[in-house]
This record gives sequence, structure tokens and C-alpha cells, in this order.
Amino acid sequence: MSVPDGLVSISGRSNVTNCIKCKGVNGVPAVFIRKDDPPLCNEALLFAWPFLVCFCRTCFLSGCVHKFRSAFGKANIVRNRDAVALAFSGGASSLAMLQLAKMCHSTSQARKLRFQPTVICLYDVGQPYPHKQEEAMKVVGFDYRIVRTDEVSVCDLNLNTMYCTDSCQSFTIPLDKNEGDFVDQLSASTALTNSALTAAEETLRWRRLKQLVLYTSRSLGHRFLLVGDNASQLAAQCLAGIAQGRGGSVAAELDFADTRFTDVTILRPMFNFLANEVVLFLRYAGLDAVIEPTLSLEQTLARGPGVNSIQRLTQDFISSLQFAGFPSTTKAVLRYVEQFFLFKPNLI
Repeated sequence: MSVPDGLVSISGRSNVTNCIKCKGVNGVPAVFIRKDDPPLCNEALLFAWPFLVCFCRTCFLSGCVHKFRSAFGKANIVRNRDAVALAFSGGASSLAMLQLAKMCHSTSQARKLRFQPTVICLYDVGQPYPHKQEEAMKVVGFDYRIVRTDEVSVCDLNLNTMYCTDSCQSFTIPLDKNEGDFVDQLSASTALTNSALTAAEETLRWRRLKQLVLYTSRSLGHRFLLVGDNASQLAAQCLAGIAQGRGGSVAAELDFADTRFTDVTILRPMFNFLANEVVLFLRYAGLDAVIEPTLSLEQTLARGPGVNSIQRLTQDFISSLQFAGFPSTTKAVLRYVEQFFLFKPNLI
């Protein structure tokens, strides 16, 4: 049996003709998912077919909305009419998070999310104005702010009072003013060693997080910040953090809620979404992400494939296993690290 036009077959099989949820009412199957691939397969569906389950486009999108909404319901942190900040960069994961937030607000009155989001888009000094990101934010209809990073001062941030001392006494952010000035001067033509590239990428990541937290708490006065880290990205960051000697704090970065900050709680509603789920969601939602090259990619294009950072290598390692016959790799890494490090922190 031939695969219909537009069908995405993850498992390589095409002998199923009806969606397992709507039984073909909403259309032909649009995506096949292996039953050992954790994303949308719950226990009730795992016994329906020997090897796979299939969804039509409508049921796949509704399943993504349900997973996004259930993350807030299980945590029960955000209350009715709470104001939240939604970090948006235009990338695939943050674009999917923005669209899912819109879809959850447009559902029935009994099931819609009731928080009040404000979208934040930061862009660096010297970078062009994010017109594409602004168009995406206008389409959604939420209030949004586009802020240049030099308008957000991080030099006066007191890290000792920013974090809860009881949960992470030895945790520090690897960033000071000199490091920030050094990173601002980096470009594709700057020759970096592998260790320097690793440190630069880590500095960029933490500085952007600090800027988002500072703008959320001081400029907006919100208590919650939504970030678009998906499961694949979190697994790669987890292994990269362990490789850099920060194993004692990586577990706090993997859950839905990060409560280490005293003024702002970071929420990761995409923490159960794999990278392939995000790509499929954007495809069926008709959205195009804004692709911006990372520092590692710029160095690779300028100097060849011999330049690599730990973050890039761990991401390639996770992806190679995830898409080469071991679909539970990402979930296994996150589940093991979260359980092991939370209950045995002294072993790090």
C-alpha cells in the first residue's frame, strides 16, 4: 500500500489506513509513530497495533495541545489570570510554544489556559531588528515586547540573592562583566579553540537567561517565565553540563518548573516534546521557524569541521542515537539524571 501524499512515516511502515483516535473521521493518517517512541503514545494506545500508532493531522495537533496544557495542569503552579512572560527567539521550539499557547487560549472555556502571556523577544546589539519574529508575534495576538540587550543591564544583578541557597548552595552562573565583553567581540572570523568555544557558548546561554529573568522581574513585574527548551535540547544540555563539571546542578534544569530563582519561576512547557515532534507540529501548523546560526556553526563554516564545542558534540550524540533505532534515548537520559541526581546529590 502506497503512503498518501504528505504522510510522514517515522516507523517505515504504511499498512495502517485509519487514525487510531478518530478512526478516519478527521482524515487520512498523517504521521506514524512507533509504539516505543514515547511522545504521543499513552498506555491505552500502545496495545492497539503491534508496532506503531498513527494519527491524522487534526488528532496530532490536538495531542500536542493536550500535552502542552497537561504540563501546566500537573504542576498546578500558574493560577487563573496570572501574568507570565513568554521568551521568544523565533526558533523551532519557541515558535511551537508560542503557537501552542495561542491554541490553548482559543479552545473551549472549560479547557483553555487562563494565564495572561506577554511575549518577550531579545536581540543583541549589532544584530538586525527581528522583523520576522515580530510578524509571528503579531499573528498570535498576545502583548509583546521587543527589547535590545543593551537595554537590559545585568551588571548590577546580585547572584547571591537571586538563587535559593537551600536547594543549590554551590550553584553559580559562569558569567561576569569581563566575560560578557569578550563574548560581545566574538565573530565568525575569531579563531577559537574547542575549550574557548565551549565556554563562549555556555556564557551566551547563561547571559541570555539572566537578561530574560531580569526583564521579567524588574521591567514587567511577572513571577513566571516560559522558555522553549524541548526534551532533546535538555538532554544535550544535561550531558554537556556533566562533561563540564556541573553535574550537581543539571537536575534542576530538566523539570517543568525551575524554582531556584527567588523572584521568577522558570517554566518549561516543552520539556516533554522531542525535536521531531516540534518539527512535525510546525509542519502541520504551517509555520516556518527563523533559523539563526549558532557560534559553533559559524566557527565550523569558517574554519572547518575540526572545531567543536561540548554542547555541539553532545547534541550530535543524542540525535544520532535518537534517530538511529533508539527512540527512547532522550527520555531515558532525562529520567535517569533527574532521579539519580535529585536523590543522590552527594555522589557528584
